[in-house]
Formats: sequence, structure tokens, C-alpha cells
Amino acid sequence: MIILIVPRILINEELFKLKRIALLAIALSILSGCAGTGSIRETLVTSERGVKTYLLAKDVGSLLGEAYTVKGLNERSKELCPNGYTVMNEETHEVKNWTGNPVGREEVTRKIMCYSSE
Repeated sequence: MIILIVPRILINEELFKLKRIALLAIALSILSGCAGTGSIRETLVTSERGVKTYLLAKDVGSLLGEAYTVKGLNERSKELCPNGYTVMNEETHEVKNWTGNPVGREEVTRKIMCYSSE
């Protein structure tokens, strides 16, 4: 009888370890998903008058939300334009793949115009 009980205990311990590993893997994938909002993509456009205009874009984090993304865009805008800036346009839209179907994430785009240093 002892021979039959020992394998059951070992099987239960192994199942517990496997469940624990599976839960840790799920937790890590969720946490890496919300941290992986990506960097801010920026494009500089300079007018003939020398006014710098930036186009900024950043993906909205699934758990952090749009407010956190806009906060990141605000910080980057201040870095790019230390003398101040005007937001020309800002919008949130759903990202689509090459066929035009939504891919399940959103992106915030912003166009800013820097004040000149003069």
C-alpha cells in the first residue's frame, strides 16, 4: 500500500509544480504585454521659415491606457521643444493591418509645432 501512496504524492507534487510554472508564464506574458507599449515614433518636418514641426505616434498600452500614452507624448514634446509648443492635431485611432482589418490595438498620433527660440 505504501508503494501506491508514494507515486500519488509525487504526482500531486509534480502537478503543483507544473501549475505554478504555467501561472508564472501567464503572469510574465501579461506583464510584458503592458510594458511593451513601444517607443515614441517621431518625424521632424521643418518649414521654409525654419519652424520645427514634429509628428509623434505611440501605441496605447493595453493595461496602462490612453492617459499614460498621452503623458509620455507630453514629456517627449517638452524635450523636443524646450521653449514650448502648440499641439496642431491629436487623435486616437485603431491600428489596422494591410487588409484594412483592425489588429486590436490603438495608437495616439500628435502633430506639434515648436515655438522659435527668438
